[in-house]
Amino acid sequence: MITLKNTIALRNIRAKSNQHFVSFQCKPTMLDISLIIAFALVFSALFATASAQSRSTWISANIGSSCSKQAENFFFLAPYSARTDPSEESGTINEVANDGFTALGLSYHTGDNYEVDLSEWLNTDLCLIHRLWPTRTVLNKTRPDYVGPVGSLVKAANKKICNSLVSPTVTSQPLSTNCEEIADASDAQMNEWVNQIEDKILQAINDPSLNQRIVAWYLGPEELRGWIPREKELLQRIYNTVKELDPLNRPAWMYIPGHYSTENLLDVAPWMDSLSMGIYPHSANNGHNRIFIRHVLEQMTAANALLENKSFVGKKKTILPVLEMFESDQYTYSEQDAVLIPEFVRHDTYAAFANGADGVLIYSMGFRTGFTNYEAYYDAWSEIAHQLTNQGLKNIFQHGQVQNDATAIVTAGQSNIVFDSFDFKKTYPSLSVRDWFFKGRTYILIVNSSENDVGFRLENIPLVNYRDFFTDKKHNAEAGYIDLLLEQRGVMLLVSQNNPPWNLKAIM
Repeated sequence: MITLKNTIALRNIRAKSNQHFVSFQCKPTMLDISLIIAFALVFSALFATASAQSRSTWISANIGSSCSKQAENFFFLAPYSARTDPSEESGTINEVANDGFTALGLSYHTGDNYEVDLSEWLNTDLCLIHRLWPTRTVLNKTRPDYVGPVGSLVKAANKKICNSLVSPTVTSQPLSTNCEEIADASDAQMNEWVNQIEDKILQAINDPSLNQRIVAWYLGPEELRGWIPREKELLQRIYNTVKELDPLNRPAWMYIPGHYSTENLLDVAPWMDSLSMGIYPHSANNGHNRIFIRHVLEQMTAANALLENKSFVGKKKTILPVLEMFESDQYTYSEQDAVLIPEFVRHDTYAAFANGADGVLIYSMGFRTGFTNYEAYYDAWSEIAHQLTNQGLKNIFQHGQVQNDATAIVTAGQSNIVFDSFDFKKTYPSLSVRDWFFKGRTYILIVNSSENDVGFRLENIPLVNYRDFFTDKKHNAEAGYIDLLLEQRGVMLLVSQNNPPWNLKAIM
């Protein structure tokens, strides 16, 4: 930021420089020339300092409208966190900003002193998903018993809010004292927690450089359960506080665990603007059954359809799955699976869009002990970011009109996959298909969740030529169909070739 002192100095330099330029028009002396050189050197130094100090302010002023548009359109490709060590090769704030991701936040800015934690972020063009949690950290204490609504095995966790000393690194555990269970909280305790949230909102809104970069609010504690009265009340009050205080009405949501059923979602969904469930196949022992992605998306889209019929909700919720990017000593990859990480990331992302996702959150780019395959994960997600943002695929998923016309009939290989986990057992088709119409073209996304190659016939599509976005291979549908083969966990995006140009950016 340019300070008053620097501003006065710059004004004096300009005034003195102007005087000498006037005299230079007559006849410069050696003193004149020396003064001009001295003033130029001082001005250059001050200008460089002022430029560095004002960079974040300048970026905020120019990026603010972009963040508002992102909030309005509700498309996010955002990691929960980033590496905080600038010496690392990838995953730092600057790398995330340069690699096509649209926002950052959630777990990155731990604690209340966001001015320090976010100083580097403010020098990028990233928008922020701002975390709104009570000042005291919430811990999940898991009991061995299970309770919950019919249709899902819901792990019962004693939700507690504690005074905590939290390290800014994700590898450290919080030191917790004076824990209080939300379920047994008094009115005074509930009021205290809501007041803390109110203070955080007002602090952010009253900071212009931060406020115009906020794209959404991330509510906490996470995983509050709608069938526990006090937890449900806390979620309601936090959400309502955001809506009362935020003049821009930016979206707000809470993280939901991936084992929730549609019925579980209906208990909490009215008090958030997005349904955002975690889908971590590897850590959930579903690493080789990626139909997990489709299963969780089905719970969210089914809940959304029911919510649209309830007058108290007001509007459709957006679907923001949280996809996997972590590894720890507890969840390690074998050598055989480690080389499949790019394939897993690619499959999971496009399987989410093929089943109704509006955007993607990534948990997370923060480094932790045992994350031996960090670079492989980051490179894979960077490639996804490049395809979605730089090559324009997000415009199709975000603005395209869903057709639901195209069908895939399996002719060879596995046609169905059984999902059997979290007290669910259901059979799903191995292929996910979704088609959009956007700016005069048809886009057909097909994703194979099988461990084997699958042959299929694509029908009910416009009878034109197509080209695969990923391989550039051409296909002809003049016969009324296209016979295709998709490799294990493969992805195909067919684009109708009505008219040139082929480059997606040219038609977005």
